[in-house]
Amino acid sequence: IYFNFGLIFIISTIATIMGIYLLFAKGKITSKYPHDFTKIFNWGAFFGTWVWGLVNKSYITLLQLILGLTPLGFYFAIICGLKGNEWAYKNKKWNDIEKFNRNQETQTMIFGILSIVFIFAFYIIQFGTMFLLGVSMASQESSNAKTETQVKQSKTTDFFEKMTRLYFKKYEITEKENRFYMSKSDWNSYLLNDKMDIFRFASGFAAHKKSLEFDKKEKLKELEAQKEGRFYIPKLSPYTKTSEMTNTKIYCLETNKLLAEFDYDFNNLEKKDKSFLEEVAEISKGFKFYKAE
Repeated sequence: IYFNFGLIFIISTIATIMGIYLLFAKGKITSKYPHDFTKIFNWGAFFGTWVWGLVNKSYITLLQLILGLTPLGFYFAIICGLKGNEWAYKNKKWNDIEKFNRNQETQTMIFGILSIVFIFAFYIIQFGTMFLLGVSMASQESSNAKTETQVKQSKTTDFFEKMTRLYFKKYEITEKENRFYMSKSDWNSYLLNDKMDIFRFASGFAAHKKSLEFDKKEKLKELEAQKEGRFYIPKLSPYTKTSEMTNTKIYCLETNKLLAEFDYDFNNLEKKDKSFLEEVAEISKGFKFYKAE
């Protein structure tokens, strides 16, 4: 809610002047009872305002139900504190000042404690609401992120499947070997660079399939840990296109003979100081292609 600060300043100034006037103005009660008695600040009226007013038959304090929704609520609470003793003593018609003072002291303690409890409860509820809202938003974002990830994974899988069916007649992916089968005529029709690209694609497809299975197992481990009250962080998939190149083989569909494989130790690159083009040339030597007969 936004307020006009100029208007608030003017109203606050008027309210302050009215409060000072009420503090020193001579009322009906102040003309009959000692000045210091009726002008003592009543903290019970300040903290309790309209609730205190109902207890003490000072119904003018009900204005706080409206003013409390504006910045003037605080100033009116001060006025209630300044005029509290006068209103309470007059409206309930006390005959014993000492009993009246003890009664107001008790109310001050009660309303003071209730105010502290209310303030703590307000901030706790506010903090709790913000915390729950934050958790809800984070959960929603996490859920949306998971949904987006699943959609992307599904699209990627569909793409791989379509491309795989385009190049290969069938495939068998196991932990030790990724076997892809291509017809003799198709294999012989491809150039060397095409065969290298197809082989890399097969390795990437195998890594993708294995990563999906790995992620599923890790997710099951996470769910089992949650059921047992344990905390488990899913591991990242170790499968990559590069790591699966040595496990990937292309076979002839008709004869079941080996058409392509890759034999190279990537650790050799770390032991040699080579340029990028030299590295590409060296890695290319790892491809082994055979003619389909």
